[in-house]
Amino acid sequence: MDDSAKLEFASLITDQTKLLELIAQVPHQALKQYPALQKYLVIQSERNKELQRAIKNGDFTEQEWNLSLYRLLDNLGYEMVQTIDTTILSNRVIHLVGADIHSIETLSIQDIGSEVLSEILIKMANSVIDTTKVKVIKYPWLAEKGRIDFGFYAQLDKVYAAWVDGFTSHYKLNMWCESNIGTRAPQSCIKFFKEHGNPSEIKEWLEWKSTR
Repeated sequence: MDDSAKLEFASLITDQTKLLELIAQVPHQALKQYPALQKYLVIQSERNKELQRAIKNGDFTEQEWNLSLYRLLDNLGYEMVQTIDTTILSNRVIHLVGADIHSIETLSIQDIGSEVLSEILIKMANSVIDTTKVKVIKYPWLAEKGRIDFGFYAQLDKVYAAWVDGFTSHYKLNMWCESNIGTRAPQSCIKFFKEHGNPSEIKEWLEWKSTR
């Protein structure tokens, strides 16, 4: 380290504010050995202060913030589970409820069992790791891996039309899909419509659809 670098380094370590600003930009994983410092950086961040002001001003409550967080986990979990083999979970649910589909959502962790749930969660975690190792594909119907519902994407123009016609929530759009095209709507489809618009105007979709 030359003299200029030493001076800059000395200036940095003696100015706590600048040092913390720099450390705040370090990836989360690199600071995993410093949990107390991570917590402090989060609390002191401008984003956190912005959130606390919004709650204090009554823009929304802390509970509403947490519910949004849980919905995010629900959406991410739905996307992850599309990429794994859920046979072990399906078999367990069949054993418990048979054809009584309405009873599925009433099952508890104890009903399913820790071993089954642990295996599913491990598979989901591994799918996240695998996803970061492969090239991200812009359009889901072009994906070569994962459990992609090609039947849904083959009718994406119809789903888009329903979304434009007022089925703007995932719940409503999913109900429409089940009633009209016999399949479910992925959680990500509304975000896709907002970002990419009408699939009938997407060259890659038209080319893919022509081969179906």
